[in-house]
Parts: sequence; C-alpha cells; structure tokens
Amino acid sequence: MTGRRIEVAALENAAHQALGLGVPEGAAGGVLEQGPDGRGALLTGDVAQVAMDRRHLSFMYSYPNYTPLNAAAVRRIAEAIVPLAFDRIYGAWWGRNIERNAKAAFDASVARYLAAIAG
Repeated sequence: MTGRRIEVAALENAAHQALGLGVPEGAAGGVLEQGPDGRGALLTGDVAQVAMDRRHLSFMYSYPNYTPLNAAAVRRIAEAIVPLAFDRIYGAWWGRNIERNAKAAFDASVARYLAAIAG
C-alpha cells in the first residue's frame, strides 16, 4: 500500500501503563496504513485481536497466558484510536480480518468488552 504508515503505540503502551508496567522500548502494538485514497487499515498486534466471527475484536494483555486487559487499558486504547481513519482491520492471525466498517466494529467491540468484564 502506498501512502503513509503510522505506528500506533497507544495500543500496547496503554495496556502496559494501565497494568502499572513500563512501556517496552520501541513497542508499537499496531500500525495504521493509509493509502492515497484515504482508506486506512489498522494492523493490530495481539493486544486488540480480531475474533473468530470476524465482526468483533477482543482485548488481551497476554494471549499465551490468557491475561485479559482491564477496563482502563481498553478505554485508553479506544481514546487513542478515535482520531484515526480506517475501514479495515487486519489481525495478527491468518484470516482474522475485518474487511469493511472496521471503525464501527472496533467501537462496538470496546463497548461489548467493557460490558462483559463489568459483570
């Protein structure tokens, strides 16, 4: 994709800060690729992960250790994503992508996740 590439440090940094951990040197946690047509694609790492249904995301601090993110970290990530323009999300695993309306899916997923962890 030609256009601009923005490191979205807020994804991983927000998770580390909310858990009281230092931010790793050079941590990105995600990348926003924006093409010349203005369409953007959020390339997530494993902090914000596209779910099996490919309509939602979930949030984990550590997938191998099954450590979920707390509400403060997810809120910080959501706040950092607000100004970004994207319509697709590409997850860390093969075939785990949201091909359209990704910004709305992201926003809905944040609300869904926060409701689920609130009990």
